Amino acid sequence: MEEFIQYQKYISSLDNVNSAYHACDTQLLRNPGIYEVSRIDNTLNIGFNFYEISKADLTGLMAELGLKPLPTNEKKGLVAGWLDKLAKTNNENFAGKRLDCCDLNN
Repeated sequence: MEEFIQYQKYISSLDNVNSAYHACDTQLLRNPGIYEVSRIDNTLNIGFNFYEISKADLTGLMAELGLKPLPTNEKKGLVAGWLDKLAKTNNENFAGKRLDCCDLNN
């Protein structure tokens, strides 16, 4: 189960983090897929199962609390960048729809 947990960091001002951290204890941990909420200085580190809640859904929940994802300075490799573009294109083309091959036998 632990191999399915990813972590995303969110940042805001100190005033906002205090209230957001308090809200995370009550609101976010009730959502399925969110397993860990920790605070380091003015950032919140959220541990979530990406099979139960998507990163976009988590970012939407955090935006409601006034927090935004902490930008990463990681440089992606050629294959990782290609896979991200492929995932984005597939999401734009097939979001919420079944593939054509799934409907052939119906």
